[in-house]
Amino acid sequence: MFKFITATLLLVFATSVIAQEPLGLDGQCGTIVGTKPCAEGLKCCYLNPDDGVCKPASFEPCLFEDD
Repeated sequence: MFKFITATLLLVFATSVIAQEPLGLDGQCGTIVGTKPCAEGLKCCYLNPDDGVCKPASFEPCLFEDD
């Protein structure tokens, strides 16, 4: 049973690490669950506390930012 749990956890971890490709313009980078990286030249701009969207670095009306 221990081997099954360990293998399952490793698979979940590997999948989450692989899935961290940068998001493009208007990609959802921030949620209540966590964040995902934006592509180079973009920043994660939160328009609501649990709704982050990748916007250009010059985009101003963000509630707060995560580079």
